[in-house]
Amino acid sequence: MASQWQKKYSASPVESHLPQNEPVSYHTAEVLRQCEQSNVIEGGWVGGDAWFGSIESVVELKRRCNVFSTFIVKQNINYFPMPVLHSVLTARFGGRPAGHWVVMKANIGGVDIFVMAYAWSSKGVAYMVSSCGKTVMHKDAYVSRFEDEFGNVMEKELPRPTIAHMLYEFLPLIDEHNKTRQNALALEKCWLTKNCWVRILTTFLGMAVVDLQRWDRRKRYGHAKVVDEVGFDEDGDEIIDDFDIKCMANLIGKPLSDGRFNYYRDRRQPTSKHAYRPVERICGPDGSIVHPVKNVGDKVRVRQQSCFICRQYKCKPQNTQWKCKDCGMPLCMVDRSDGGKRKLCCIDEHKQSRDQILGCNLVARNAFILPNDYIQYNITRGQWNRSEKCKEAMRKRQKQASVVSDGLAPKVRRTKGARDAGSLTREARRREDARAARSNIVRGRMRR
Repeated sequence: MASQWQKKYSASPVESHLPQNEPVSYHTAEVLRQCEQSNVIEGGWVGGDAWFGSIESVVELKRRCNVFSTFIVKQNINYFPMPVLHSVLTARFGGRPAGHWVVMKANIGGVDIFVMAYAWSSKGVAYMVSSCGKTVMHKDAYVSRFEDEFGNVMEKELPRPTIAHMLYEFLPLIDEHNKTRQNALALEKCWLTKNCWVRILTTFLGMAVVDLQRWDRRKRYGHAKVVDEVGFDEDGDEIIDDFDIKCMANLIGKPLSDGRFNYYRDRRQPTSKHAYRPVERICGPDGSIVHPVKNVGDKVRVRQQSCFICRQYKCKPQNTQWKCKDCGMPLCMVDRSDGGKRKLCCIDEHKQSRDQILGCNLVARNAFILPNDYIQYNITRGQWNRSEKCKEAMRKRQKQASVVSDGLAPKVRRTKGARDAGSLTREARRREDARAARSNIVRGRMRR
């Protein structure tokens, strides 16, 4: 596989049609090569996402291939007035720019282009450059979905320019391969790792599986065997008309994990931001994540419970807004492991534990009561580092100390130098009084 500088438009310095005749950039060279290899006719249209988008790409496509284009611009901002567009958008529409856009036109390298800043939400702004299209409002509005303060998903229709509507209709076709690899196959979510090289190899493997599934679907298209009523061919073999990417992966390899935690591993497992989340928000009987407001003007309070795992290690309850999806146990989303007593975070300890009290039994519980023998915050660090036998002995002593005795006080050893009877128990006082009485009797006999 050749490097970028060894390919066409990059192997030898090729001047662009920009005002300063800069060399053609790598991303523009890739756009030109894909346009030529796709046999786009003159007067056609090309659209692309952020990495390919720039004013240079639009100008070179028009001058070299006579092809119109529209791109989203993010990092390639050469000759692109992004701060100016943002300032004009803010000055015109203030703090509520959603559904509005501003446009600027120019002629660069003999090509008429326009740049646009479109606010698709209150905070999100998309920057575009195009050599064709209209900037008037399209008849179909853009539906924006967001979550309100009560956790309910709301919808709002926002105007959108025609050229943006056209580009957004074709962009999912560009990302279809990546969506299949990242969402449907999701090897990065199933095989979690902190090693960058393993992550790269996992991505390459996912790309190969998606390519194989697309190639197989393309080769079998239009050449299917004759299928009878029960789905078998003439030879009696079962026929699979089509299968998704998971079926393809299961055919060529071992079944993929569903992304949950693996209980057979003792050490802490790496987590991913977009991986499977075994927790959900704590909700009330009506499904809301906040307490109902009694009076108008009262502050909205989020529903919270004390983390059940943290009760072992902290005397003060640690409130949390999350609970286990399967059993409903309140759990912390913050990693509170310290390497000593707490070697795992609350979620990992709950999911990996096989204990009936601390573990997840996949059954919803009505109440979570922590027995006294599970409390560990009164144990010193030296005691914690002892062997398992010592830990079991300490647990038994704690359990015995928590049980109410039958009225017999345990024997206490008199401290050195303690002469005050008030520091002794009732049974010890009785023994001391009896000893003093016997000593007085002996002294009286000796006097006689």
